[in-house]
Amino acid sequence: ISNLFPGLYHDLNVLFSEDSMQKYFKIDKEAYKSKGVFCLFDVRFPEINHIKNNAINALVCYNLLDSMNEIRKLVNTLIDNGYNVVLRPHPSDKRRVRGFENIEISVGRTIWEDLKYAAFVIVNESAVTLESLYLNIPTYKLSSLSLSIRDNYGFIDKGLITKEYFNENELIKDIGSAKIVWDTNKLEWFIGSLKNRKSKLKLLN
Repeated sequence: ISNLFPGLYHDLNVLFSEDSMQKYFKIDKEAYKSKGVFCLFDVRFPEINHIKNNAINALVCYNLLDSMNEIRKLVNTLIDNGYNVVLRPHPSDKRRVRGFENIEISVGRTIWEDLKYAAFVIVNESAVTLESLYLNIPTYKLSSLSLSIRDNYGFIDKGLITKEYFNENELIKDIGSAKIVWDTNKLEWFIGSLKNRKSKLKLLN
């Protein structure tokens, strides 16, 4: 979640992680203290051994905040450098995609389906960061896609993402050298502990 979410209002609130708990507490302390809170884990994440990766694509995940002109610049740079590009718009982004050639546009597939074929992922302000890093897929944050919101989820603040990019050339250089600009040790803070799932669900019940 982000700090823009409303406060808790249900009798029992099942949260995914320490990150969720901290943010909801900060959003509305009184509401947090007056409601039941149970820290589970992010139930949307499958068992990691259920997903096999066939790394062939550069997966670009964008949303309504991101400039289509900046996305176009990125795509052209990737193609010029020999990458096979798949664009994945956020489900709420209904903009018509024009002016792109030699790319694939993901429509109606789950994020896990697209990640199966991702050699690396490029995002800006997107929770896809969690899903791609969970699968150990190289993930890069290109902040120049939109500067209207910075670090909305706190990935940089908490050290999950250790470098952001403001131009395509530096990004391409680091992709080519397989530079690590993330720290998966910080992942559990955002998605909770996915160990002992059954016992946690039993405790919740």
